[in-house]
Amino acid sequence: ATEEFAAEIIKLGADDYIIKDRLARLPVAIDTALKQKKAEREKQEAKLKIIQSQNNLKTIFENTAEGFLLMDTNGTVKAINKNGSQYGILAGKKEIEIGDHIFDVIEKDRREVFEEMIARVAKGEEFEYERSFIVADGNVRWIEFSIIPVKENEKITGICVNGSDITEKKKIEQEREFEKNNLAALINNTDDLIWSVDKNFRLITFNNSFGTKIKRASGKPIYEGSHMLRILSDKERSTRFKEYYERAFKGESFIEVEHEGDTWSEISFYPIRDQHDIIGTACFSRDITTRKKADAVLDTALKELSDYKIALDESSIVS
Repeated sequence: ATEEFAAEIIKLGADDYIIKDRLARLPVAIDTALKQKKAEREKQEAKLKIIQSQNNLKTIFENTAEGFLLMDTNGTVKAINKNGSQYGILAGKKEIEIGDHIFDVIEKDRREVFEEMIARVAKGEEFEYERSFIVADGNVRWIEFSIIPVKENEKITGICVNGSDITEKKKIEQEREFEKNNLAALINNTDDLIWSVDKNFRLITFNNSFGTKIKRASGKPIYEGSHMLRILSDKERSTRFKEYYERAFKGESFIEVEHEGDTWSEISFYPIRDQHDIIGTACFSRDITTRKKADAVLDTALKELSDYKIALDESSIVS
């Protein structure tokens, strides 16, 4: 009867039982019961954490700005988030859903290339590429895709496609390229001479006017890396420019006027900084010959006027 009773209470949820004449087992039974309860509690807490973690991952998966799509090696969609489903619409199809075959939502003119890419990913390769889509409002959207194999125990079981909208990044890049091209056009179509020199006196960059003038003066073309002191045949001028460059290397911005034959030039020197370090100097030379000649004419006229006034004054005194 005792054994039957014990079996019955175990079925009802008791962890153990103690027969009255074996009370010496009581401490051990209590300790064992407490450990079992603790283990069950920890197991339950671990399950709850896994569930919570899965819920958190699902929330992140569904609400991330990137699009994710998981398919098997045959191209059947197994999982997809909201943004990932929109890529079908960008391709002119319906939203992509679980169970769809990925090749059915790829444009016909790209299907063959995409099929080859997926086949190579299924063998372990990875791909990254950018492409544009013309959306319904006529605007262009750029998506950067990465396609990688999914492995389980070193065996490729699926393929993950990740897409990021880089439209704004592309717009900024295009604007910068446009500005760069415009700046290059301005720099290379001015008569002013523009060049830059590093601290070893070697040419960093130069515009067309500078290259043409140096080639005309030396008879040889110049290149990035050309030594700026060696291309000057005039030793005195070479020494003078070395001093100019060194002043700029020390952090000074200044303007010098150079006179050669009938030509006058105004040359500006500006230090080039990389954060706090000076790495070279930018140089701008403008022909001011016309201005100098005008100044000379004006000076002559003023002198003649002054001489005339003096003569008048002397004539008045004599009379």
